[in-house]
Amino acid sequence: MAKKKSKQATKTAATKGTAATKWTAATKGTAATKGSKKAKGGSRDVLVVSSKLKAYVKARGAKSSGELVGAVSEAVYDLIDRAISRTQSNKRATVKPNDL
Repeated sequence: MAKKKSKQATKTAATKGTAATKWTAATKGTAATKGSKKAKGGSRDVLVVSSKLKAYVKARGAKSSGELVGAVSEAVYDLIDRAISRTQSNKRATVKPNDL
C-alpha cells in the first residue's frame, strides 16, 4: 500500500516554483518571516498595533500621519525605560504600574 502524503507535503508540492515559494526563499531568515516590524527611522521593534492606533485616532475625529506609529512606539520605549529606571532605583526587579 502506498503511503498517504501529509497535508504539508501536498501543500509544498502544490506551491513548488510559485511566487510564494520564491518569496519565502528570498526572505528566509529575515525580519519579514519572523513577524517583527521595525519602527521607521530606528532599529527597534514597533511596540504598538498600528491598526488599533489609527482606528483610535480616526474614532476621535482626527487623521494620522505615516510617522505617527513610529513616534508613539518611541514614546512607549521612553516610558518603559523610565519605569525600569525607577524600578531599579527602588531595588526591585519587577516593573509595576505605579512605576509608569
